[in-house]
Amino acid sequence: MGKCSISFASPAKDDIMQIRTYISNVLKNKKAARDTIDIIERAVMSLSEMPERGRKVLDEDIDAQGIRFIIAGNFVIFFRIDAESIIIIRILHNKRNWRELLQGDSKQVKE
Repeated sequence: MGKCSISFASPAKDDIMQIRTYISNVLKNKKAARDTIDIIERAVMSLSEMPERGRKVLDEDIDAQGIRFIIAGNFVIFFRIDAESIIIIRILHNKRNWRELLQGDSKQVKE
């Protein structure tokens, strides 16, 4: 597989905005917000070269959707490989109940 294009599902775009807003406005740390988003963006971009390095999710229902993940700091990036592209599905803090969130997004995951 050559270099893949990367796109973001609507929930993943929302996740990035919420992460930035929470760290900047609630935690009052704009530098940490920039650094966190930078870590996430670098991890996402690294998938274009080697998307298969992402691990499969150890949940039968979610795995059946072809969802994989990588870790970026305190966040988990969930994605799916489709032909020559990668779709970023969600970007969630590692303490969140991602199983419930991903299963709740199952309709949107098919975008």
